[in-house]
Amino acid sequence: MTEIKHFGHLVIGFWNLFVIYNLIFVICGLPRYVLHYNFKYKRRGTLFQGPLQHIHVKNEKYLICLCKYIHYNPKKANLVDDLTHWEYSNYLEWVGKRNGSLYSKELIGIFPDDFKDYSQTILEYEKYINERDFIEIMLDY
Repeated sequence: MTEIKHFGHLVIGFWNLFVIYNLIFVICGLPRYVLHYNFKYKRRGTLFQGPLQHIHVKNEKYLICLCKYIHYNPKKANLVDDLTHWEYSNYLEWVGKRNGSLYSKELIGIFPDDFKDYSQTILEYEKYINERDFIEIMLDY
């Protein structure tokens, strides 16, 4: 098994931080699951390193940028050459190649121009980030 050091990003829409922290506890805080995972893969310690980090998304432009960043990450990390080969994200739903449930049709409906041809949007994002580093990009928002 290849261990991925840093590769967990979620965009979750909740009105209440209590709900988010309970969700994260269920995902990564259950002691039985951690024990099972560690035994199965012959490892020790916590499932995720460091504390939960979260960012309050205050505007639509930043939310769209986060979606692009999250979807492009597997390619940037050299895990795939083509994002349609990465089955662990909802990119395939966004480009209409899979009919899953872990994506927001409402979000796409709110920003139809930004997500009309999402695969082309990601190609443009790739060109953009190759010219700048991530810090500079986030400062734009």
